[in-house]
Amino acid sequence: MGALTGTRRKAASLLLTWVALITLQAACESETRISGDAGVDAGPDATLLVDGDGMGGTGGGDAREPGCSTEAPCSEGAPICDLATGLCGGCADDGACAALDGAQPFCDTSSGRCVACLSHDACPSSAPACVAGACAACDAPGAATDACKVRSAGTPACAGGLCVECAGSADCLLSAKPICAANACRACEGDPECVAKLGADPGVCMRHEDGRCATAADTVFVENLPSKCAAGPGAGSAAMPLCGLQQGVDAAKAQGKPLVVLKGPGAVDRATWSGPGKVSVVGKAGALVRGGAGPGFQATGGEVYLRDLKLEAGDPGLKVTTGGTLRVDNARVVNNPGGGVLVEGGKLVLERTLVSGNGPGLFTGFPWGGIAIQSPAPGTRLERVSVTDNEISGISCSSAVAASGVLSTGHGNSAAANITPTCGFTSCGAPSANCGAP
Repeated sequence: MGALTGTRRKAASLLLTWVALITLQAACESETRISGDAGVDAGPDATLLVDGDGMGGTGGGDAREPGCSTEAPCSEGAPICDLATGLCGGCADDGACAALDGAQPFCDTSSGRCVACLSHDACPSSAPACVAGACAACDAPGAATDACKVRSAGTPACAGGLCVECAGSADCLLSAKPICAANACRACEGDPECVAKLGADPGVCMRHEDGRCATAADTVFVENLPSKCAAGPGAGSAAMPLCGLQQGVDAAKAQGKPLVVLKGPGAVDRATWSGPGKVSVVGKAGALVRGGAGPGFQATGGEVYLRDLKLEAGDPGLKVTTGGTLRVDNARVVNNPGGGVLVEGGKLVLERTLVSGNGPGLFTGFPWGGIAIQSPAPGTRLERVSVTDNEISGISCSSAVAASGVLSTGHGNSAAANITPTCGFTSCGAPSANCGAP
């Protein structure tokens, strides 16, 4: 009887152990299913079903928690919300991105991301380069070196993070605007700017024309240095200049070159330009013309521009006749026994020039000194000219001419006496920024 009772107790214990194991297994399977589902569905796309007691199931207490909605936008990596499914995904076109906040209206289809730009021209001028989908300064790390050029031909250079017309004169490619100033290309204003850009030969700013920097291909060089100058074919370059000024202007006409550069200090003889066409003669290094028995330079036709020259010992120093135009800038017409500057029916424009110690010359039997103007062509004018210490009168005219800032003094005469009344103007008072040659 006792043995039977022990057997029953042992069987009951085994039964209880088996029930406990079955219960534990069921609990583990339930926990594994819940936690495993949560692991698979974790993230914005996950959906977890929860019953009323919070332990899972499909009872009346179910509630869906979508990954995105109009109130809960998607992340930058998957920016587009499908409101029907509540799922976030990548963009497929610009329209989807533009419908968002507007800050990133373009779709990078390779990554599915919405970005601020796909090209440089989509960026504002304040941040002109597109770098990895964002607008940035043109000198920002990662910015393409040609970002500004690709963006706009009008502002191809980068300076201070902005796209500009130029960062230096090397960026200025139009011949009439060769110089960069304040990040904009402009015409040249002086020879030093052209020397800095193209070098010393010729190193000439053609500000009297279109503001370009002259090139060696445009230029005939004259330098009266026996060890260097030559004549004939091949002469006229900076390395082998011509020896005489008349040779230079003749070569310019024959070769269709607009510029003659005359280098000093060796003096050259007189020259004449008869046209047609025009020529510019610009002096360097103390260029000196000695006229001798005739005019130092005369224009009998066409157009002549002279700058930075000294003309002396001529009869007269300068002369322009009917059909010719002579423009003179920053010259010294001095000590010419035949008179300084003679106009005989042509057009004269005399600017920033000293006329001193000349005369007396004779014109149609009448003596004259500094400037004699007879039958001037329309457009004749004098501007910022000093006429000093010439024999006889300083300036005589057959009719009125335009003038400003003309100073005429010398030989003990009053300023008024140095300009004949027929000229139609009087001398300015004393040398200043607006009176007389600089």
